[in-house]
This record gives sequence, structure tokens and C-alpha cells, in this order.
Amino acid sequence: MRGRIGYLPQRVPMLPWFTAIESITYAGWVKGMSTEAARARGWELLEELELADRGTARMRSLSGGMVQRVGIAQALVNDPDVVLLDEPTAGLDPRQRVVLRRVVRRLSGTAVVVLATHLVDDVGSACDRVVVLHEGSVRFDGTPVALVAAAQPDAPGDSDLERGFHTIVDGPILTARNAGVSAGLPDR
Repeated sequence: MRGRIGYLPQRVPMLPWFTAIESITYAGWVKGMSTEAARARGWELLEELELADRGTARMRSLSGGMVQRVGIAQALVNDPDVVLLDEPTAGLDPRQRVVLRRVVRRLSGTAVVVLATHLVDDVGSACDRVVVLHEGSVRFDGTPVALVAAAQPDAPGDSDLERGFHTIVDGPILTARNAGVSAGLPDR
């Protein structure tokens, strides 16, 4: 089972004396990969995450955003079927966030990706389904388009997605079906 799941916690645990590539290789080994396969895949991911130039740097010398990208690579090293990313853009600059969105879109073709974040705009640009949880309850389940359509013009927020989020959290529970918007999702 551990070979089928990739997980990025909100705070990436690290061994400060490991290098970035050693950290990723170790994560792959723990998930049942051979050291050679994990190392090769680790270099590919460092390249994709624009961090290959820091692959041999010690974890203690990396910035917060770099550590976050190593954590993302650790989560993905085994090419999992299910990827759980908790606040994956924490510490990432705007360019790095774009790179992560590209990676999430690529992954969504072969894996189920669950992205837990407070940054609504990250969800809108990387995901095709949005579930808004508030106080332990599902408040919305639909597409980013349906979330925008649910937005009240006077709701707080700098974007239509943020206004949709605030409308949902502050208003009645909505699904794409009772909001009168086609979600483009299969019936369950």
C-alpha cells in the first residue's frame, strides 16, 4: 500500500545532514523502490521542480521553499496512484507555485490528487473538482466554474474564486446541482 500513496505533510520533516537527492532517494527506498530507481526518479523530479542545481546541497542549507519542493519530490518519487498534498505551496514564490500547478495537472492524468489548501486560486488553476470543507462539513462539491458561479458580488475576496469560497462558507450548503450549475462531474 505504501507504494501507491504519496504524501506531503504541511511541514516537511527532514534530516538536515542529508542532501536533497539523498532525502528523495531515502523516501523512495522507504516506499519499496530500489535505491538506484529512487535516485534516478529523484533527479527527474528535481529537474521538473527546478531544483536540480541544489540536488547535492544539504537540507539544512536550503530555503523553506526549496525544502518544500524536496518534500513534493519525496511524495512523488514512487509515482503514486493517490497523492495527498497538504498546503503544498507554503513557502513557494509565485514562479514555484506555477511549476507546482503544472506538476499537479500532469499528475492528475494518472493519479488522484488531493490538494488541501487555503489558497483558493491555487485550486482554481490546478484542479477540476473543488470540495469546500468548513467546520467539519462539506459546504460545496463541484468544479471551479461552479464555485465562481456561486459567488455573490458583495462577498469578500480579491478574485471570483475567493468570493465564491466566502459565499459558500458564509451561506447555505451548496452542491453544483442545487446551485443550478452543471459541475461536469459524474453522478454519485
